[in-house]
Amino acid sequence: MKSTRELFEELGYTYQESYFEEKLDEINYSKDGNYTPQIIFNFNHKCVMVYRKENKASWFDVKLLQAINQQIEELGWK
Repeated sequence: MKSTRELFEELGYTYQESYFEEKLDEINYSKDGNYTPQIIFNFNHKCVMVYRKENKASWFDVKLLQAINQQIEELGWK
C-alpha cells in the first residue's frame, strides 16, 4: 500500500511541514497553478482546508479525495 505522501506526489503535489513552538502544526500539499487546489491538514483543530489562490472555490477529483481521506486515517482523526 502506498503512503499518503506518495499518493499526493503522484498527483503532482509537494509536501511541506509547518511547526509551531517546535511541534508539528500543519502538513501542506501544494501544486503550481492558479486553479489547483492546495490542501492543508491542521493538527491543532484536526481539520482540512482545501483552497486555491485568491480564496476561490476549488474542484477536485476522486483521486485527490482518496488521498485526503487516507491522510486523515493515517493521522488517526476518525
